Amino acid sequence: VSRHDVLRTLVRDDADTQAALDHLLRHHDEDVMAQVEWGVAKLTGEVTYHSTAERLAQMVRAVDGVVGVDAELDWEVDDLLPPVVP
Repeated sequence: VSRHDVLRTLVRDDADTQAALDHLLRHHDEDVMAQVEWGVAKLTGEVTYHSTAERLAQMVRAVDGVVGVDAELDWEVDDLLPPVVP
């Protein structure tokens, strides 16, 4: 048994990872697309809240086969900034 044979059982094919991400994102009302290349998931689109973009990136990181996330998401409301007190 070679090292390559052992690693092959641990690495998920990009097409399988893409299908898992498509399924995950289909259940969200946000306008987000994912593209997987070499295990890196690139997220593009727009969400309402900054916190939603962060949460989606975390969810994508947890999918088997994803080794990195490039979240290029835009948001309308930055709900992660503390309120400005005059």
